[in-house]
Amino acid sequence: MSKIDKSIYRIRKRKRNRAGCCRIIENGMPCKQELYQRGLCTRHSSYFRLHKCIDDFALPTRFKKTTFEVKKKVHKGVCRIIDGGVACRKTVSGRNMCSAHYSYFSKRGLLEKYGQRDQKFIAGKNLSFDAKRKNDLCGLVIDGKPCIKLVNSLGLCRTHYCTLRNLGLIDQFSKPHSRPRVETLAVKKKLKPGRCRIVRNGKDCINLIYLRGVCRACHSMLFRHGCLDDYCLPKANLHNADYTINSKKRIGLCRIKVEGDVCDRKIYSRGLCRKHYSNFWSRGTLEKFAEPDKEENNARR
Repeated sequence: MSKIDKSIYRIRKRKRNRAGCCRIIENGMPCKQELYQRGLCTRHSSYFRLHKCIDDFALPTRFKKTTFEVKKKVHKGVCRIIDGGVACRKTVSGRNMCSAHYSYFSKRGLLEKYGQRDQKFIAGKNLSFDAKRKNDLCGLVIDGKPCIKLVNSLGLCRTHYCTLRNLGLIDQFSKPHSRPRVETLAVKKKLKPGRCRIVRNGKDCINLIYLRGVCRACHSMLFRHGCLDDYCLPKANLHNADYTINSKKRIGLCRIKVEGDVCDRKIYSRGLCRKHYSNFWSRGTLEKFAEPDKEENNARR
């Protein structure tokens, strides 16, 4: 990969930079595209990340090298987190935290460490579950008073479902799962072209193939159970694959052969499909497999 000339790129000053625009000046021309990430547009962000120099031009990342603490005195309706020595003053969204800190901790599995557990929900109260409630109402009964909210999942409303799941009581006060949790999986003996190769609970899956010989639903199910390699086709090793150019020209179709198999995708640019074009461009072998650029030939003439 060729190195870029960093001298042609400059960063705007804060006073001259427009709100919501990219902060890069390229060859003396300020970029007018909208912001995407860290003060850069999508084009400059992907370009600098590809050449591993995004930290030289982009803004520093959020929550970088910050410490989190819990306030000793927590006020009602105010976030309980101290972010980098500064107390957060935003309104509470969930678990006595604001929406920004709640989503940040939930993605990293730190809710139990910094969030407040909802112990008042079960402290000194009698809980029961009425599975025969009608009109799609929540089946949880608290001290003899049934919940009035609508059902979201397993016979519970969204509030009670999330609270009981976080406290580990979801199996005691909810309906059983409609689908069996234990599934029997197998591979079809006779495979149909273009159809999924999985047999779930004795029934053949008839969905179209999404990836590695299975459909989208079976692929996500196998990914959750961590057994993709047991039932799916092996991954195609694109790094060491043999790429050749098809001698027979086909109108509107890609000109590449992968391990002897002809690519049937539509042309994106220079006789290649979008997948092979991006693959060869990122590895610096685009000129080897692509058709000559028409603009360069016209400029030479």
